[in-house]
Amino acid sequence: MGEKQNEIKWYMKALEGEHLIKEDSTLFYQATDKLFTTLINQGETEKALAVARHGYEVAKDDQSADGIHWTAILLHSIGYSEMQKGNIEKAEDCFSQAYIALKQLAAAKGSFYTLQTCARVSNNIVDAYNSIGQYDKAEAWIESAEDAVDQMAASPECTPEVKNEFRGSLAVQKAIVLLQKGRRAEADQAYNVAVELDYDDTTRGWFSKLGKDRQEYVMRYVGADHEIGVVWGLIRSAMMSVANTVIIPIQDYLNLDSEARINTPSTVGGNWKWRLRKGEISGELVQSMRLLARTYGRD
Repeated sequence: MGEKQNEIKWYMKALEGEHLIKEDSTLFYQATDKLFTTLINQGETEKALAVARHGYEVAKDDQSADGIHWTAILLHSIGYSEMQKGNIEKAEDCFSQAYIALKQLAAAKGSFYTLQTCARVSNNIVDAYNSIGQYDKAEAWIESAEDAVDQMAASPECTPEVKNEFRGSLAVQKAIVLLQKGRRAEADQAYNVAVELDYDDTTRGWFSKLGKDRQEYVMRYVGADHEIGVVWGLIRSAMMSVANTVIIPIQDYLNLDSEARINTPSTVGGNWKWRLRKGEISGELVQSMRLLARTYGRD
């Protein structure tokens, strides 16, 4: 907690006055976005909203492509904050303006950065509606989010890892919507898409490559207070899910890192060589696997 508070103080100090926006506007916007995200993750919605509004007031007067880009991102941030406060209409207006601006900018510039941001914002909008139980509104945004992710994925600059991350995240959000609306078969299909996209790395390897904020989000989501608990927390979440079938790679039960991954997409050589060695599965591990399966009716 102390480290996170120091991080907040550092960003607030950096954003004081006008020196940063005059020296490096991009760095100013990035610091604003980082501070907003940190405050939101800390549950300090009012402070996060104030930060986003201040950044937006600066960005809206910047008519460069970068200014328009950040105006849209900060509008989305304002909308997310308003959503958490229960101001649905204000949030919807901000979301629509942000999405339209990014789509227009992407059509005009076509940069991967803008395409990725458009995918990120639309994905977050679906998540925002899901977070407050507005599943009809979340579903209404899914098609736009899928279109944004597809356009990003079509860019030559989009790596398989980035494409899978966005498609997997959106598939989970879609599954949540469908499950809440009683469409179990469609929800299972969406969950299967998410699972199939992340087969290439071990869970521990995947987690180690996330940024610090996303690691903290995952740990909070699965209720883990240390990195080792994340893998078992995610295994437990899969077991608890509505999916008809859950397949857990043995590398995850063993909590192995990326050295045990089966395949690295778009590479030649070194793939499909990992092998399970005799004695690696202990009796204690077998008992833990059995208990988890029985607890969630998957034995």
